[in-house]
Amino acid sequence: MFESVILIGPGTNLFPIVNSSLKATNLPILNIELLLINIQFLEPVSSKIYIVILKEDVDNIRHVVKNITTPLEIIGIDFYDGTVTQLHKLQQKINSENIIVTKGNLVTNIDIKTIANEYLDNNDLFMTILTNNQENTVCGIKGNELIHYSDFDDLNISKDILIKNRFVMTLEKHPLQFYMFKKDILKYITSDMFSFRSNFLPAIVKTLCNINPVKIFDPMNTYIYQIRDVESYIFTIKKLKSIKHNENGDAICSYDKINLCKQYIKKKNIKDTKNILGTSLFIDSGFIIDSVIGNNVTINEGSYVVSSILMNNIIIGKNCHIEECLIGNNVTIPDNTTLIKCNVSPAYIFSTNVNAKNNIFTCS
Repeated sequence: MFESVILIGPGTNLFPIVNSSLKATNLPILNIELLLINIQFLEPVSSKIYIVILKEDVDNIRHVVKNITTPLEIIGIDFYDGTVTQLHKLQQKINSENIIVTKGNLVTNIDIKTIANEYLDNNDLFMTILTNNQENTVCGIKGNELIHYSDFDDLNISKDILIKNRFVMTLEKHPLQFYMFKKDILKYITSDMFSFRSNFLPAIVKTLCNINPVKIFDPMNTYIYQIRDVESYIFTIKKLKSIKHNENGDAICSYDKINLCKQYIKKKNIKDTKNILGTSLFIDSGFIIDSVIGNNVTINEGSYVVSSILMNNIIIGKNCHIEECLIGNNVTIPDNTTLIKCNVSPAYIFSTNVNAKNNIFTCS
């Protein structure tokens, strides 16, 4: 068994959909909170789970963890001083030989026991997972081994080394923030390291290269996404929507709007009309197409929602047009409002109706 560590960062890259009223840990992923998804992912192989989080955010996760049966410890910190520093402080608590570290922002259908079995069977020292690169980084890959990892700007490797080791350099792949390794690896931490991904991981890849190289788990026939910013959140929700849809999945429209709904689908050439619907949805003489709708959402008379993500506790007023939007928790949209390609922060208060395109409505 492993001891698992979830290191919750400040989540600033997720602004404006994350703010003081909705933290990254509580982001709804098809109406399940992100932190809970990550805990459930780790539980099958974890003897204990540590959650490191800012003290000011601890109360936001108590309801998430209250029914977790795996031993779990919440460690509140005064300020975030980097992944490596927190791991260094935590290592005295960890008794297991093997550790898993994540940032608590993964969404996957991988059975973690598959990863653990491969890691243990091969007596690996360190394992990670590669995904499509969204960073300015370079990976050197040889089979299932990560031989080189660095920022592109810091790339300094000779042609002789490339030929000798016969590995492929690529800008297209990047390690996910999922790390499975022996506790002894923590001895390589140095005082100048702040970030696991930017400082510690490149050093580990270099150190282990000629001993027992960092292994790459291949998530074939499965999916794994990391929620790092607004764009990756939207991308993940859309991907999940295309994979899963509930029994009420087809376009939703009131009887008097059937023809209008069909015309809109044809006009916009919408291929996937299915929806993901939460509980307690009320819609009055309108329609919903190609959207993900959270819990406790009301869509009033004459309004329609198209290709959008609506979180929880939202009221859409009368005669509104919401299209390609992301609307956070606890928002009321005034009557006669049009929002196209807009993001609305959780708990944002509209003072009047608006007609907006490509806008961001934010609050602290």
